[in-house]
Amino acid sequence: MNNRRKVNKAVLSDLIDISKNVQAKSGEKTKYKKILFCPLNATEINTIRETTFALALKARGIESKLLYLDTNLEKSEFYSTKKEYLIYKYKIKGNIGACEKMGLDVVRTSDYNKNLKKVQGLEKLSGEELENYTYKGVFLGDLITASSVRTMLSNGPEWENTVFRNTAIQNARSATLLVDIYSNILEKERPNKLVMTHGIYISWGPLFRLARKMDIPVDVYGSSYRKNTVRFYHNAPNAPFPEAEWPNFKNVALNDKELSIVEDYIASREDQNQDNVSTLFKDAVPASPDLQDFIAKNDEKKIFCMFTNIAWDAFAFSSEGKFSDMFDWIEQTISFFKKSNKSALILKAHPAEDHWNTPEKYRVKTLIKKIGLSENIYFISETEKLKPFWLYEKIDWGIIHISTVGLEMALKEIPVISSGAGSHYSHNGFTIDPVDSKDYFEKLEQIENDEINFAPDTDIAKRYMYYRFFREAIPSEIMLVKDFRRVDEFNIRSEKDLLPGKFKSLDIILDGILNDSPFVYC
Repeated sequence: MNNRRKVNKAVLSDLIDISKNVQAKSGEKTKYKKILFCPLNATEINTIRETTFALALKARGIESKLLYLDTNLEKSEFYSTKKEYLIYKYKIKGNIGACEKMGLDVVRTSDYNKNLKKVQGLEKLSGEELENYTYKGVFLGDLITASSVRTMLSNGPEWENTVFRNTAIQNARSATLLVDIYSNILEKERPNKLVMTHGIYISWGPLFRLARKMDIPVDVYGSSYRKNTVRFYHNAPNAPFPEAEWPNFKNVALNDKELSIVEDYIASREDQNQDNVSTLFKDAVPASPDLQDFIAKNDEKKIFCMFTNIAWDAFAFSSEGKFSDMFDWIEQTISFFKKSNKSALILKAHPAEDHWNTPEKYRVKTLIKKIGLSENIYFISETEKLKPFWLYEKIDWGIIHISTVGLEMALKEIPVISSGAGSHYSHNGFTIDPVDSKDYFEKLEQIENDEINFAPDTDIAKRYMYYRFFREAIPSEIMLVKDFRRVDEFNIRSEKDLLPGKFKSLDIILDGILNDSPFVYC
């Protein structure tokens, strides 16, 4: 057993001991009385977090259960081989056993998987039909496609690729089976509310959509940008745009303390030492002589820098389709600059392509080899450990798809134009966000010709960063997590730590779950 599992199992053991002293009191006056937590998979971190919530609700007299996906699916983002499934099954059995030892009720999908018929004819559907597929009133097409893209780590759907198509059909069969299973569970359990992570892909998405179809509220959570912080949303999956008080907060000036917090955090972004993902530039190197020569040679020109994302991740998280996919945006933008003698373009591939082992076929450098570059375009590969902050000092404009560097550049007073794909910070006054691809290229041409004089609203950008990265990011006071997988520190020492007034963050989260109050830390 590896060290991570030893640590996490020790935490679960501590929770089991603590649970013996948790006494269910008469229920508080709350909007919801019956909560179904949905850790679903075999991730111990989800179980630790959600059993802690469930025990805290038990201490408040609120009924809660935990739902686990222990059915063997034909295709799942949780496993892809028989061996991986056996490991998954072993882990999930351990998580369920821990819940039961805590006196928490568990719902198993395997108990609702009897006598269900497989949907026939899915293999006959075209790619377009799979993308638009609906089953029993639940739209599944985008979930099937996104899960297939994620499995293949591809740029987008490849319906002419037999492997991709077969993957999509398997995902479709799994998704339809889950619709039937989750329908039976929700009909029998009738929870007042569900709580789950992200709410997308075939394992989570059907459950989220079924619950909403049945008018059951769903609170969705996930890790935020800063270390050991989480974000919660009411009825919104997929790390959505800021909600709650943002429309009003954007008009409120930050005080000196808040400004100081933002300035300190902006400075930390260069090394990402306050962030969840802090390894991408751990071994950063200076700019290459070739890049420095390129910048010097184009000093009299307007220099743009285009920052890409991981293709499969961008596909899942883009909200607006101005281009067919990220590679289409890159290729068309390169074509624009190839025809230009007024500007220079630096194209930077995302280092996470290397970090997440994206197949060579779907890396930006493979596209570059295919289409070629002109003398006024310079490419920085995913393996070059150059910090974006070095580039910020050299460029005139930034071009982004959905990357957070767009916010960083705006805070550095660098004007930014997006692809229009719909980043979480779009349409707030500190980026230019085209309405479609035609508008995008018209604006690029206007920028080249000095017909657009745009300065990012840094005041709004700072308020946005403070809201999104601090007020909306709730500190994980009950436990500190390393690398999203291992509990580094667990702060629940006794049943008293589960009661109101001990941890501010826990109170905010539980009040949001029980009463629909805003998930805002202030």
